[in-house]
Amino acid sequence: MTSSIGISIYPDDATNEANLIKFSDAAMYRAKDEGRNNYQYYASDMTANAYERVIMETSIRVALQEDQFVVYYQPQYDIKQETIVGMEALVRWQHPERGIIPPADFIPLSEETGLIVEIDRVVMKKAMKQFSLWYKKGLNPGVLALNLGMKQLNREDFLSNLLTLMKELSFEAKWLELEVTEGQVMNKPEASIKKLQIINNLGIEIAIDDFGTGYS
Repeated sequence: MTSSIGISIYPDDATNEANLIKFSDAAMYRAKDEGRNNYQYYASDMTANAYERVIMETSIRVALQEDQFVVYYQPQYDIKQETIVGMEALVRWQHPERGIIPPADFIPLSEETGLIVEIDRVVMKKAMKQFSLWYKKGLNPGVLALNLGMKQLNREDFLSNLLTLMKELSFEAKWLELEVTEGQVMNKPEASIKKLQIINNLGIEIAIDDFGTGYS
């Protein structure tokens, strides 16, 4: 167990209870941003950062409601066969005013708030629907690689939702590869491996991303 601590001081930072708690909360987020397991004292710029976080979280919720997330496809190419063997689905945020917002600007906060689960589901449905369409047209896009967060995997309804979606879209298990990062798997290795084994038994490939960072 590690702790991230935010500290605000009376009367230097504030003279009332509500603001002291609010400022210490902002300092705690700075401690998390600095790598966790440390402490940070409140500084005035943290209030602005905390406000930006609230605005960003609200914007992500609106983006989900208004279907602003789109899927880009990164081809996986076999040099020997000179052909595309698969594609990795990558989420992009098509903001109506700011244009394309890169994942680095919203994925970390989405993971912290749990909104990543809804984003993952949007990407999964759109990508699987597109792949099924390509196959129906006689094309061969290969295997669809999808990033799978552990928060998504740990949900009790994940497997049932996945199977329902595959049936609804006529999507075959052999077309799918789920990518999980080793560091996340190693947080709860036994439970994670058990769930991944169930998925693999369905004929879905499992790939370990960032291999070596979790020291499995």
